[in-house]
Amino acid sequence: MIQRGARDHAKGIGYLAGGHVVAMCGGMLPFAWVAIVLAWQLEGQLGARVLVVGVGVCVLSGRRHPRVLARIPWGGLALW
Repeated sequence: MIQRGARDHAKGIGYLAGGHVVAMCGGMLPFAWVAIVLAWQLEGQLGARVLVVGVGVCVLSGRRHPRVLARIPWGGLALW
């Protein structure tokens, strides 16, 4: 691959360094995602709770709601 010239040698080292950077980023990216998820965990849980309770209130307050949902106690809905 690498010929005998200095320019070819520098080009080969550049490709090697670029491949190394790509491999290191690919290896570190999953850990960065986990750190982001852990940092935003509380906000995500609170948002999901508000969404579930809001949808439950809208469905139960509507005129034509399924009878199965009417049997869910409000305390059980609040636990979500």
